[in-house]
Parts: sequence; C-alpha cells; structure tokens
Amino acid sequence: MCLLKLYLALPNYHILNGQMKFRIIAGTSIFVDISDKFQLEKGWALKSNQKYGQRGSGKRITITVKAYLEGFFLAGNVNKTDRMSAKDMVTELKKLAEEGEIQNDEVPEIKTIEGWITRYSASLRKESAEQRVISETNKRLEKEDSNNKSSHKRQKR
Repeated sequence: MCLLKLYLALPNYHILNGQMKFRIIAGTSIFVDISDKFQLEKGWALKSNQKYGQRGSGKRITITVKAYLEGFFLAGNVNKTDRMSAKDMVTELKKLAEEGEIQNDEVPEIKTIEGWITRYSASLRKESAEQRVISETNKRLEKEDSNNKSSHKRQKR
C-alpha cells in the first residue's frame, strides 16, 4: 500500500496486469510488481521510531575496576614478565569478585577490556609524548637563556 501511494505521486506511469510501468527517460521503461511487499515495517521512517543517542548506553566499567585494570596494566609496563592479557585480567577480576572486593556483575567482558587496554595505552602514549615535548622545550629555553646571559657578559667587556 505504501509503495502504491509513492508510485502514484510519480508522473508517467501505467498499471498493466498487476505491474506498474514507469517511463523514466525517453523510451526506457521499468516494470514494478505491485504485489511485492515493502521490506521494512510500517512507520520505519517516523522520528519517534529512530534510535539515535542509544550508543554507549550499556554497562560501564566502574571506578574500582578501572583502578585494578590500571594496576594490572602499569605492572606490565614496569616489568615485562608481569604483562597480562585481557583474558588474564578478567580471571584476576573474577578472583577479586570471589573474594568480595568487587561484585560479579562489575567484571567486564574480554572484548571490553581489550578496548580499554587500547584506549588506555593510546592515552599513555599521548601523555608521554606531550611530556617529552614540554621537557624538550624547557631544555631548549634554558639553554637559550644561558647562552643569552653569557653573550651579554661578553658584550659588556
């Protein structure tokens, strides 16, 4: 029914034997079967049925779990033999849940922890790069200041 209304609004059409014939460009025609069902349900394009803003509405990693994950990650950064995979982190978090440190429903899935590791390592790399730039800039400025002071002394003589 919806398709029929849509097609009736278009110019240059004829209905023949249950099919609609459309004249698109001089001489060319296409045939559309009227009995075909529209694949989307009625009202699919209504604004009230849109699901924008639903992304990220799922379960979030709690602050305590983040603290444990950061500890696991940073321990692996300090000592390479202590590196843990996302699966290892999940098993450690499950042990903590059994001990009562955190709740069972706070333990994230492996994929969630893999994503967290990716984001956290990227933020650490960015932070260390920024610190490197700042320290290099400070060293350069100190060197220029010491050169300027020594050049002023020479000029006074």
